[in-house]
Amino acid sequence: MARVPQYTKDAINRYNSKFDRLAVNLPKGTKERIKALTGKSGNAYIAALVLDDLDRLEGIQSVGADPEAVEPDEWDLKMIEDARKENDGKTVSFSELLEKDGLTYADIQD
Repeated sequence: MARVPQYTKDAINRYNSKFDRLAVNLPKGTKERIKALTGKSGNAYIAALVLDDLDRLEGIQSVGADPEAVEPDEWDLKMIEDARKENDGKTVSFSELLEKDGLTYADIQD
C-alpha cells in the first residue's frame, strides 16, 4: 500500500477543519429513502433541515444557502486551479448526468 503524501494529509485536515462533525444514527434504510425522495445526500438533506430550523429558531429567514458551500480561501483556489490543470476535461455535472438519462431534477424529487 502506497504511503499518503503529507501534503495530501494536510489538505484533508484543512478541509475537515472548516466543518463541525456530528454522528446521527437513523433506522436502516433511511439514507436510501432520503436519496430517493429528495435527490440529496443524507448529509446535504440533514444539514439543510438543521440550518433552516436553526435560522427559524433565531428568527432569521433562510435565503436558500447551500449548507455544503464554503467560501474558498486563497489556498482552496490554488488547489482548485491545480486540479483543473490535471483534469482531463471529462468532469460531468449532476445536471449533465440527469440529462444523459433523460431525467430532470423534478423527476428525482417526486
